[in-house]
Amino acid sequence: MQAKVVVLAYHRVSEDPTSLCVKLDAFNKQLSFLSRRRFRNLSLNEYLNRLSEGKKLLVGKYVIITFDDGWSDNYITAFPILQKYGFGATIFLTVAYIGERKDYLTWDQVMEMKRAGFDFGSHTLTHPHLTKIPVAKARREIMESKELLEGRLGEEVNTFCYPYGDYNRDIINLVKEAGYQGAVVTPPSGRCEDSIYTIRRVGLYSSDTMLSFRVKTSRLPRAIAASGTLWTTAKKLKRCLRI
Repeated sequence: MQAKVVVLAYHRVSEDPTSLCVKLDAFNKQLSFLSRRRFRNLSLNEYLNRLSEGKKLLVGKYVIITFDDGWSDNYITAFPILQKYGFGATIFLTVAYIGERKDYLTWDQVMEMKRAGFDFGSHTLTHPHLTKIPVAKARREIMESKELLEGRLGEEVNTFCYPYGDYNRDIINLVKEAGYQGAVVTPPSGRCEDSIYTIRRVGLYSSDTMLSFRVKTSRLPRAIAASGTLWTTAKKLKRCLRI
């Protein structure tokens, strides 16, 4: 058997009634499930290092937990629950928003989570659709966000996340050019190419039940994405199962 690695993508852990907000009780139950099922927590940086060095993971189940945007509830609500279960996470920051916008993280909160072992990656400066802006502006969003983050964190920033799951070959090349070691994507269609610069994530939302969470953390999503026939069938069942 091979090691199973699932990369989860959250935005917020909050009682707010929006699709991007996973409620506190649901988040707690999801982490409890991962803990009971003996998922080993793996940082995204560690995973990328192993891939680049050709080192295989020991057989088992691994979970990489990521958050997008840098919402303040990542610190206020999610951080204590993650620590309760001994899990870390990678948080992709929309750099221009940190310490500047209401409901986003402050730099002091970022540094506290960093001291606790959390990783941080870039989610650009201002969260644009990268394929819909001029190349020069996309380059700035990708490169300057990395430079600013590294200046604040005092360490190299190796990971990137495409806002809206929006990318193409030119954008991938800009990410490589900027010096990132890898990038993640939550593809809007659920499918994407399999590479170190398009690491596929499974999105978690307010509509997810424990059934859908169990399915999303199983081997099924990757098998479905790899099979045209299964993919067509899954799309027909998706609304019924709410996954």
